[in-house]
Amino acid sequence: MEIYTNKRVYILREQFTFLIRNPDVYTFNPKFETKIIEIEKKEYNSGVFNDDYTERQKQCIDLNADFHGLAFNVLKNLKEVYINEENWLVFNSHQLQFLYGMQHLHFCYYNSSNKEPKVRAKYDSSKRAYVFIEGSEISVNENGLFTLKSSNANIPAIYISSAIDNLLGVATETYFAGHDFFYSLPYVTFRLQSNGLEKITTFKILKTYCGIGLKDAKEIIDAAPIQFAVYMKNDDAEKMREELNAIGCEIVYYGNKKEQTIISSQEFYDTYVQNL
Repeated sequence: MEIYTNKRVYILREQFTFLIRNPDVYTFNPKFETKIIEIEKKEYNSGVFNDDYTERQKQCIDLNADFHGLAFNVLKNLKEVYINEENWLVFNSHQLQFLYGMQHLHFCYYNSSNKEPKVRAKYDSSKRAYVFIEGSEISVNENGLFTLKSSNANIPAIYISSAIDNLLGVATETYFAGHDFFYSLPYVTFRLQSNGLEKITTFKILKTYCGIGLKDAKEIIDAAPIQFAVYMKNDDAEKMREELNAIGCEIVYYGNKKEQTIISSQEFYDTYVQNL
């Protein structure tokens, strides 16, 4: 049974995925440093697909609701960075500011004609970043993600999505603010040392928590000891470990980041960006 009559590309668990039919999909993993896209056939059970896909679609609609449903552009070709007379950061011709009072950050067009920057950053080719006189620096990677590093050691690195004329996501390693579209679950690494004796139950547990199909679950179980990684909430990772251990599987997880604490855009800006 096909989930949709029209085949389509969508984002599922941080991957570009082409749906063939339930549960078969192709995933696309771009390697920007080599300019190669790795394609792999996988399985996702329909329950996880429906939940993740439906939620992602809602987020996309909400993200574009105030911009007439247009897909957003990404600011990647950075040519100048400065602080204007109103103390906002300006990237090329777009100013980072609040939308709807102090609720959301976004990049909006900034008319800089006849206006001198308050502080201008100079491009440092050795760092591939724009550097302010006191040492703070700003760079943008191939994906259009800004990284802001303060000269103040007490301020952590700040990451900002570079969607133009749209709502944004901003984050440090421990805090997130902005639209849910940009929020990412931790990438949890598991090691299945032994698969126990109840393979059918193990299949069901892996499918439920990891969202993989029967074929992928079987490959993991048959290959034990094996290491694999998925995007998953920390609470779910612990629940999966407990359920698998209860039926005789030996499994651990490690190296995963803690889930970011979600705070308001104003609190994030005042605490981190304003003090950059």
